[in-house]
Amino acid sequence: MIRYAKYVVLVFLVAVPACFSGHPAMAAGTLRVGTGAGCFSGIQDAIDAAEDGTIIAIDEGAYRENLTIDRPVTLLGGGGVRLIPEDVARPAIAIGDTEGVTVSGLRIEEAKVGIDISGSPCMIADCSIGASEVGIAVLLSDGDAVTILDTVVRDERTGIGATVLGAGSVLFTRCTFRRLATGLLIGGLGMTGLQACELEGCYEAVVASATATVLLAQCGVHDSYANAIRLERGPFPADDGALLAIDCVIEDSGGWGITLCGLDGIPPDAPFGRIGGFGNVFAGNGRGIICPAAFELPEGFVAE
Repeated sequence: MIRYAKYVVLVFLVAVPACFSGHPAMAAGTLRVGTGAGCFSGIQDAIDAAEDGTIIAIDEGAYRENLTIDRPVTLLGGGGVRLIPEDVARPAIAIGDTEGVTVSGLRIEEAKVGIDISGSPCMIADCSIGASEVGIAVLLSDGDAVTILDTVVRDERTGIGATVLGAGSVLFTRCTFRRLATGLLIGGLGMTGLQACELEGCYEAVVASATATVLLAQCGVHDSYANAIRLERGPFPADDGALLAIDCVIEDSGGWGITLCGLDGIPPDAPFGRIGGFGNVFAGNGRGIICPAAFELPEGFVAE
């Protein structure tokens, strides 16, 4: 009888989910979202209960919520964590007035805006975002920095993969922007870097204003319906913008590889800031490497 009782207790302990503890915490500084005893049932509930620096581990499943993150926490989703906004008029995730936030391993579906980041240095990693308007919207102040790693943004040529505005810096590493109206729309006075990213099948892959600094390193821009990269002058004179491209492949766009001529193909009255770099491959771009054709690219910008 005693042996049987011990066996029952052992089975009970093994069967109870990892987040069981009498308090919804797996360990100090960690909260769990899921269906087990002691888990939070909603992600926002866990965020609201979290202290600064808390890790919120999210079990596999579909969560129909709009998340507001206003404190330094880490959302850690494993495989199969789907976030579907309850109110499609609001971003699936809004990060604002904080710093030190990490969002990792979430699949955002059926959103108009996937992740909205306002004045909040943070990291987005290993996420997949489907959004009909904007996948990731970033607005930063001077000194703010956002890092986005191994993230895919996709649509059917109606949305923008990411918008970057303000005066901070954003670094995309190993990200993919697929079948969007615009892969990245970049303005403001900040710096946006793309490292080892792929932009595939967009109407235009990158559109940047004359005030922005854009760095592309080891990126692939493929099959843009119109132009691969369009550099736009704003309504006011500005010469501080820059494009630096290093070891990129820009190929098979219907228009130019790089254009300073806008969508209408009219050469600008004044040049766009500075264009530099080296080792870039241009192939199969329907209207050529650059507009205007007379623009002098630096030596070595196009690989031989």
